[in-house]
Formats: sequence, structure tokens, C-alpha cells
Amino acid sequence: MAKFDDDFIQYNDQKVKEEKSKLALYLFTHITLYIFLIFFAIFFIWYTVFTATHKYYVVRGASMKDTLNASLSLTDSTGTEDAVYVDTMSKVRLYDIIVIEKEAEDRNVVKRMMAFEGDYVSISIFVDESGTQNLFFYRIAEGTDLSNFSDEMARVDESSGENGYTIYSYSDWTNQKGRFLDQTFGISYEEDFYLQFLVDDFPTSATAEYDTERFFISDSGMIYVKVPEDKFFCLGDNRGHSADSREYGFYDVSQIVGRVEIIVRNHSFVNRLWVVVRYYFAEVEDFFAR
Repeated sequence: MAKFDDDFIQYNDQKVKEEKSKLALYLFTHITLYIFLIFFAIFFIWYTVFTATHKYYVVRGASMKDTLNASLSLTDSTGTEDAVYVDTMSKVRLYDIIVIEKEAEDRNVVKRMMAFEGDYVSISIFVDESGTQNLFFYRIAEGTDLSNFSDEMARVDESSGENGYTIYSYSDWTNQKGRFLDQTFGISYEEDFYLQFLVDDFPTSATAEYDTERFFISDSGMIYVKVPEDKFFCLGDNRGHSADSREYGFYDVSQIVGRVEIIVRNHSFVNRLWVVVRYYFAEVEDFFAR
């Protein structure tokens, strides 16, 4: 009787196992490749849309330190700068970090949105129970009932964390405030704010009539300025080293490029790529979690 090797036997357990292993490896390799290609294709499409709706800016200067450019030195400007991706399509919210286009100076600046048109704003010294003097920003939202109002209600809590807005120390702002001017109403205001909004337009007498469409005086005598139509009020987080609405007045809404959505710490190509990829996978995760 003829003898046959296993290679010539049609059915052999070992060969079946080997074929199954090869098939499994083949399927795994191709499925993995297809998944990778699908993710790459989706990423390419997403990135095309992303670059069409976002702009990339390197943050210059210390006006937003330590929110941005935390490593930047105030004395010699050494340190690594951060960068931001700005969403040009989404609606800007209160306390968002925004990029403002200053066409006259051919440059862009990064600030914090602090008040919209119709809001009232003010800046004043607040003395706490220990006698410590600190500067605070005050905002009265549009539509607030001013007949039942106190300055305490308008003082902004800048450690609330809303939209990433957290400033814990006012010492630098207070130390850098320069000269203060006492008003007829017995309140001290930051000089830049006073000169920008009140000197030419506000009456010199406490009993004189004032434009109620532009100003509001609280019971304590604090003067608030109304943000005009199509304007906004902004500040840098590093108040002692920021040129903003206190100096330049209200900005036009048309100057807003958009709201900061992504921060690239210590900007470089590698950091920029890593942040974008990480943001993409977070978007994918959010999409499938819905």
C-alpha cells in the first residue's frame, strides 16, 4: 500500500490550524490598515475644515501672563511664547480670550472679552476688611434693574473659572496702577480709565446733569460707562502690563478675529502637531459619546 506525506493529505489538523492563523493575520492586518486609512481620511477632511475655520497666532508680550506666556520674563522678555488656535466661526462669549485685529497698526492682540454693547463697566479700588487695597473690574449686564442695584453685585469674581477666566492676584495690577485721581463723587479710579472715558465727557460737578445713555452713577457715587452699540470692552489678564480698553477705549466688534479655542504651550512644530492631533481624537471621542 502506498504511503503519502502529510503534504498530500487533503485533511490535516495542523495544516488547517496554520491556514486559519494565516487568514486571521491577513484579516487583522487589512482591517487595521483600513481603520487607519479611514481615520486618516477623516482626519484629512476634518483638518481641511479646521484650517478653514481656525487661525493660528503666536502670542506676543506679557499682557495675558500667566494665562498665556507664563514662562515669559517681565524684565527682559526672555522665555518661550505660547500660541493659540482661534475659532473664527463660533460666537464669542463673555470672558472668552479673543484675538483682535488692529489694522491701523498691522498687528493682532490677544485680550479677554469683558463686556458687550449695552453693558456698563467701571474700575475702582476695593478695600477689604484687612484694609488691603485692590483694583477690581465692575460690570453691569445689559438689562439689569438699576433701581435695586449695589456695586457689590457688579464686582466681577475673577476666580470663578468661567471660560477659563481665573485671576488670583491683584497685587501687580495695584502696584502698577500709577497715579490715581479723586473724583468729585469721592471715588478713586484708575487713571487710564478715567482719562479715556470721563475727562472730556463727564460733568465736573456732582450735581450737574449727565448723559444717562452713556453713564450710570450708583448710590455710592461710582461712575459706570455704557458700552456703545457694535463695541466691546476688553482687558489683558496681566492688568499691570496690558494696553487694552483702559487705554484705547472701546474696540469695534468688527475687529474680533475670533475666540481662542486651543492653546499651544511653548509653541513649536511638534507641540502644535501634538495639540491638533490630541484635539482631533477628543472630537472623535465626543462624537461617538453622543
